[in-house]
Amino acid sequence: MKWDTLKPIVVLTAVCVVVSAALAGTYKLTKPVIDAAKADEANAALLAVLPEGADFEQVTVTAENVLSAYRAGNGAGYVFQSQGKGFAGMITVMVGIGPDGAITGTQVMEHGETPGIGTKIVEDPSYQEQFLGKDYNLEGVTTISGATFSSKGFSAAVSNAFVAYGELAGIKIEAPVEEKVYPEAELIAEMLGEGYTELEEIPEGVDSVYQSELGYAFNVHASGFSGELHILVAIDNNGAIIASKLYQHTETPNEYEGVDGSKLAKSSYSKKWIGLTADTPESELPVVSKATYTSNGYKAAVKAAFEAYQTVKGA
Repeated sequence: MKWDTLKPIVVLTAVCVVVSAALAGTYKLTKPVIDAAKADEANAALLAVLPEGADFEQVTVTAENVLSAYRAGNGAGYVFQSQGKGFAGMITVMVGIGPDGAITGTQVMEHGETPGIGTKIVEDPSYQEQFLGKDYNLEGVTTISGATFSSKGFSAAVSNAFVAYGELAGIKIEAPVEEKVYPEAELIAEMLGEGYTELEEIPEGVDSVYQSELGYAFNVHASGFSGELHILVAIDNNGAIIASKLYQHTETPNEYEGVDGSKLAKSSYSKKWIGLTADTPESELPVVSKATYTSNGYKAAVKAAFEAYQTVKGA
């Protein structure tokens, strides 16, 4: 093989060797700097919720929904990265807890909540500020109007952090169990007849399911304007709504804004759902003027009922 043919190959090989060596050298030089920058960034996040902390070290905990835990080497307390279920998924929160068991700071790290509604847990400073100084009981903490699930998801993340704190501090702290709301037997019988039974296996997204020869009734909760909506949705064996009822809520008329979500609890509204199916276009679903949040919550509950219906019918 002639030199003219070999020359480009030799040159290219030499260039590759030089470049590889240069990159390797650069990596060796920059890696400590990059690692230090990452450490500083992580340390800054920890200090944001535990300002008095220093010399943080990661520790192991077994509490559920706690992603990581850190102990301040100077005895200032602990920091936990924990999660709680919000409206649109898991909310990840960094929680600082002092040696006295009081919250020193909180910071939302990740969420997928609805812009302008659920995002208020981040955008409204007063919401997170109310947690400062609270112990694991979270006494006096309130939810954000119109963002109940997001608020509860944040609180759940904080409570999970306290469970991990108790584990490290040698204190027995149990995660709060959300109490479910159930409809009166008379309401279920009104929709399904007297011969209904309650199913033991409950699909995701609903609180309880009842069955009779007429079909199924799904007990669902959703987020309204002022709090949770508890709705019973009955669906026949052909997949059409027999009846629905907003049987428990905290919606009240707002004279200043003209909002009245309580109108959705009236039979004149619930009757509009009769005969609708999972294939009914969004534009044809019943809504109440000036009660958008409550209407959306009702629609979300019906959607969850239809999804659960598909699950139980396919079982």
